Amino acid sequence: MVEHSPQSYDPQHLVKLAVEHREAAARYRDAARHYEQLAAYRYKQGDLEFAELDRRSADHARLGAHIEADWADLMDREAGTELPSRAQVAVGVAGDYWLG
Repeated sequence: MVEHSPQSYDPQHLVKLAVEHREAAARYRDAARHYEQLAAYRYKQGDLEFAELDRRSADHARLGAHIEADWADLMDREAGTELPSRAQVAVGVAGDYWLG
C-alpha cells in the first residue's frame, strides 16, 4: 500500500509515489493475466463457476491497475512533470500536441 503524508507535497516525494503507484499497477496487471489464464483453464475443464469467479477477479485486478495508474499520473502532474493523463492520451491530445 502506498502511504501519503504531509511530505507527499514535496516534488521528489511525489515522483517516488508515482513510481510506487506504477509498480502497484504492474502487479495488478500481472494478477489480471494470471486470473485470465486460470479462467480459461477452468472453463476448458468445465469448472464454469470457478471460471466465472476467476474472470471477475481479472476484471477487478484490471480496475485496480487503472486506479493505480491514475494515482501515478496525478502524482506526476503534482510533482510538475506534466505528463499527459491517460484520459488525454485516450482522446489523442496532450496540451497542444497530438499523440495519435
